[in-house]
Amino acid sequence: MSPNPIPQRNRRRIRAWLIAGVVAAAACGAETVIPAVVNVLLVSNSWAVVGSDPERYFQFNSDDDGKPEGTFSGFEGVIEDNTETTTDLTGYWENNTITFTVEREVGDETYVGTFSTDLPTELVVTSPNETITITRGGS
Repeated sequence: MSPNPIPQRNRRRIRAWLIAGVVAAAACGAETVIPAVVNVLLVSNSWAVVGSDPERYFQFNSDDDGKPEGTFSGFEGVIEDNTETTTDLTGYWENNTITFTVEREVGDETYVGTFSTDLPTELVVTSPNETITITRGGS
C-alpha cells in the first residue's frame, strides 16, 4: 500500500465534510454540485451520418472517454461504389459540446454540436456548409 500523506482520522473528517457539503448544496437547490451523467461521454466509436448517400461516417478515437472533456482523432469515411475514402479529423469535447475539424482537400470543415441529455448517442452537428445528424455505433 502506498503511503498517504493525510492521516486516517483526517481523511474521515474530510470525507464527512465533503458529504455534508454535497447534501447541503443539494438541499439548497444547487444544480452544479453533481454533474449530469451525459457529461461523462463515450466518444470513441463509429458515428454514422443519418440518411447519407453515399454512405458516410465519422470514426472518433479518444483516450479520454468517460471524462467530462477530452480530445480525439480519427477520420471521416465515405463509401461509394464499394470504394471507401477516408479523411483525417481532430476534435475535442467539453461537457456537452463537441467540436471537430475534418481536413479535406478542398479546405478544412469544422463541425460543432451539443450532446442531448435525453439521447447522448445521437448528435446534431453543424458546419458552415451543412447540418447533419450522426448516431453512435449505427446508421
